[in-house]
Amino acid sequence: MKQSVDCFGTHTPKTEWFEAFFDLKDKFVAENRLGPEQKVRFNRYLRNIGLLDRERFSSFAEQLNALGWNSVTSLGLILINSAYYAQINWYIRNLDIDRAFSRKAVQEMLRQEGNSEFTSKTVSGAYKRYVETPIGKILGFGYTTSGKDYDLVRSKCIVTDPRVILYGLYRFAEECKGFYQFSLTRLLDYNVEADGVSPTQVFGLEREDMGPILHGLSAKYPEFINYTSTHDLDKISLRGDRTSAEVLDLFKGDT
Repeated sequence: MKQSVDCFGTHTPKTEWFEAFFDLKDKFVAENRLGPEQKVRFNRYLRNIGLLDRERFSSFAEQLNALGWNSVTSLGLILINSAYYAQINWYIRNLDIDRAFSRKAVQEMLRQEGNSEFTSKTVSGAYKRYVETPIGKILGFGYTTSGKDYDLVRSKCIVTDPRVILYGLYRFAEECKGFYQFSLTRLLDYNVEADGVSPTQVFGLEREDMGPILHGLSAKYPEFINYTSTHDLDKISLRGDRTSAEVLDLFKGDT
């Protein structure tokens, strides 16, 4: 990631910021009531995850608004794009599912990567506020325990729409510079260094979760994906002439 891991600083997004964005739409940049630094941090996040197109409400944002921006489906799409935002990417790659990490442990992990004391504290502290948004409360991305010295816990997300996984697979392939054929075993191997983030890692899914999803997608959307699994060998083949943007087109007409 070219971005600093400390993307949010002390201004991690709040639920009401998302609410204002989807309420004001094109007027948000000019009319929101955020402070100067809050605006800079939040607008940068919105642009990076595709919700803000320069100063305007993007077509992606319009699509999520039609689906209900805080629906499990929309939040899943937001999280996939957020996985390529350095701070969220760090949480996903470093916080194992259902394992409690103390704030001090997370800070030490960040310091060992060469981050300053201040950055280590802000990044670990930001997690609490991020998971208090619908991304944590509705999608189930994670939570923190109670108390001053709380733990950070990342949890298995709710996935009700297989198309969200299809979108994540195409984002993964595109970020890996056209890696359109791979195995489920490869998707579940998080020790392999890659620019793409596996949707299984994003959502905390296991092999037994993915098998039915992949078979279902292969049957319903053969123009996008083919999945075969025989004799303990599996292969996921995405269509190289298709894109993640075209996967988003599959959601059009949904309300």
